[in-house]
Amino acid sequence: MIPYYLDLPQLDIPQELVESKYIQHPMDFLSPSGSGMGGKNFQYRGVPTNWYSIVKTYLESVLTIPVGSLTLLNTNKDASSPWHAEGPNTFGRRCALNFMVSGDFKKSYVQWCTRGEEELETNDSRGAWWEDDNMKVLAEHRMTLGKPTIYNTMHWHRVFNFTDQDRMVISMAINEPIEKIYEMYESGELFK
Repeated sequence: MIPYYLDLPQLDIPQELVESKYIQHPMDFLSPSGSGMGGKNFQYRGVPTNWYSIVKTYLESVLTIPVGSLTLLNTNKDASSPWHAEGPNTFGRRCALNFMVSGDFKKSYVQWCTRGEEELETNDSRGAWWEDDNMKVLAEHRMTLGKPTIYNTMHWHRVFNFTDQDRMVISMAINEPIEKIYEMYESGELFK
């Protein structure tokens, strides 16, 4: 649902990735928590070396847009990320193509919200993290097993994972607005 997300049912998670074991990237252990950068409940982690090459090669073979940085996003079980937005100066992310590789697909989801009277999008001129329990939720999305979704990361959003499983997502940065990606998708120009 534009402007928040775009499902890509034509793409499948690479089978080679599904069959590969998760081995935490050594760089994660250099962070204070030993789990990657971020907070107690939500971390940005390194994509395991074997997963990185599988995903990068696959996406380069099917997409016409440049494959941006790959990050592994982890939201712990019984947890949520805070409301946040990533602008183009944060990992070159205006939006992100995400594959959920583990977690509860039915009960774990992403929400987008209003930010009071302020603009919905951030351009990195203010802090990226913002907490408020009295937010108006504009959209909510649950991922489909084995299928990617493009999320608009310029709008305030959070991951809600009050389940009994960690939610892990391989996320590819896209430095274009989701509206442009949607136009390419609709015109048949997004895939090779």
